Amino acid sequence: MLAATRCGLRGAQRSRAGAVRVLSSNAPATPPPKPDPEVVEKMAEKARKARRLKVVPEHVAALPDLPGRTPQNKEEVAVLAMQPENHRKRVVTISQNAKSSMTSFRHNVVKWHIRWDDHKELETNALMGWAATSDPLASLDMLFEDKEKAIAFCEKMGWGYTLEESNEYTYDNLYGKKSYSYNFLPEAVLADLKLNKTKTKQFVRPGANASHYFRPLNFHGTAPVEQHGPKPEK
Repeated sequence: MLAATRCGLRGAQRSRAGAVRVLSSNAPATPPPKPDPEVVEKMAEKARKARRLKVVPEHVAALPDLPGRTPQNKEEVAVLAMQPENHRKRVVTISQNAKSSMTSFRHNVVKWHIRWDDHKELETNALMGWAATSDPLASLDMLFEDKEKAIAFCEKMGWGYTLEESNEYTYDNLYGKKSYSYNFLPEAVLADLKLNKTKTKQFVRPGANASHYFRPLNFHGTAPVEQHGPKPEK
């Protein structure tokens, strides 16, 4: 058995040595074409938008949206939604969560929520949540990427809505406009560099390439201090 295995290995080595190498051809002399900068920028912007999404998973966000095939009157879609009659004309609230006082992980406040208002005929126990309520929509929370999508969904389902946008949080105003680099390069100097580029006068040195050595005055300020070492010729 061992001898047969060795013979098999030797035969495989001989056949491998005599086989033709398909990757032995020379590489093409012409370099590959450079990517179009506009296409690269569009792909980068698309990737940035995908990373900002908090409701849609990132692996699905890169897929294009399906074309909308809704009727001219969007409320007609609510007929096929199989909603109970007492829930069709309910009012919902579209809002964002308040920003926490903590300084970490503020991305969750960007999402928009749809929450149902209390039903007049159904009992709701706020202390127990869904376990002690007769309203099936009391604890339901729907998430959307932006308020436009939330409003469109409410109009399609025939729901009345109240929009609360007093403190709208976006990725542009969530963390402010200041940068840590302004501690070393002031914002005004950076704006001057962007505007005037090499013609800026922020770093002009009139006495460049010259010696700026001077002898300070003595303790009483009556004469320059004595220079140690060889006396210079007068």
